[in-house]
Amino acid sequence: PLLTGEEVPHAPHIAVTAVPWNGSVAVWSASQDSGYELNLLVSASAVVGVTETPLAKAAPGLWDRGPGLRVRLSDGELASADVLSVLNGANAMAIGDGSGSNWEIFQFAEAALVDPMTYDLSMRLRGQLGTDGLMPETWPVGSTVVLIDLALQQLDLPLSALGLARYYRVGQAARGYDDPNVVLRVEAFNGAGLRPYPVAHLTVATAGSGTHEISWKRRTRIGGDSWLS
Repeated sequence: PLLTGEEVPHAPHIAVTAVPWNGSVAVWSASQDSGYELNLLVSASAVVGVTETPLAKAAPGLWDRGPGLRVRLSDGELASADVLSVLNGANAMAIGDGSGSNWEIFQFAEAALVDPMTYDLSMRLRGQLGTDGLMPETWPVGSTVVLIDLALQQLDLPLSALGLARYYRVGQAARGYDDPNVVLRVEAFNGAGLRPYPVAHLTVATAGSGTHEISWKRRTRIGGDSWLS
């Protein structure tokens, strides 16, 4: 989804991690498994991990005070933040199944180191940035988590390519896209940043004669969080 409102709304984000990090990582793309062109250079390793405990569904807009979500990182570190900083956007993290579209954004205030590279994340805000509509009953053990920071970058994807499968090769820039260590992914993106948020305050009233009146409040993706409005 849109993270700041200033991104290209239809373009997907990519997070790359490697241990050790050996310089710039390139993303090459093509419409088929040949004729690759450089799409993006990634200069920093992202903080990526997997969950070691399940994360149950929780109400958006309220602090989720359930058990800590245990995550094991491949590299990097996490830190706690005070409540005001979280409300101002700190400690945002994506949790998903690793696909191109199925991700929830949550935030956390407390990060407790319980083992090397392993944290319990608690005091969470769930379903941020309109992803409450994607929240499953449970995110299972083994789900992917990605810290949302400046290491994430957007791929160059024309609007006309939405929904079309494209080939992506990701690897060390200096070695080229045909290096044996390059990772190949075939992905189609549907422009999550264009997706409308679920409506709020949905109500149904009986109007008589078997008819019903349905009302709701629209939510906006851009410019809808000002205290002045």
